[in-house]
Amino acid sequence: MHLCFEHVTFESSHAPYSPGDEPWEIIPASPEAGNRIAGALAGYRPAPSQFTGLMSAYHEALTAGGALPMSLTDARQSLELATALYHSAATGAAVELPIAPDHPSYAGWRSRQ
Repeated sequence: MHLCFEHVTFESSHAPYSPGDEPWEIIPASPEAGNRIAGALAGYRPAPSQFTGLMSAYHEALTAGGALPMSLTDARQSLELATALYHSAATGAAVELPIAPDHPSYAGWRSRQ
């Protein structure tokens, strides 16, 4: 997996079914970006692989009465990002977020026939 942004690139060479697993290579675009990234990652601990970390966080929240690790807003934003990626890949068009109800992929990714 290779993710490119304006100030940083992330690379992982893991199998396709474990793309989030460590190790990741973080390549800053400049020394300044590298310093900001280092500050943001201070104290970072990798989460358990796949759904283990999420399910542990849900269990902790439910048993201790704390906040859930993911809200419905978080889930919607994740789905909007995935929708934008699929639509852009299929059409070559840029996609603005959030995805509005009049967007061709708003109701789903499968083609309508």
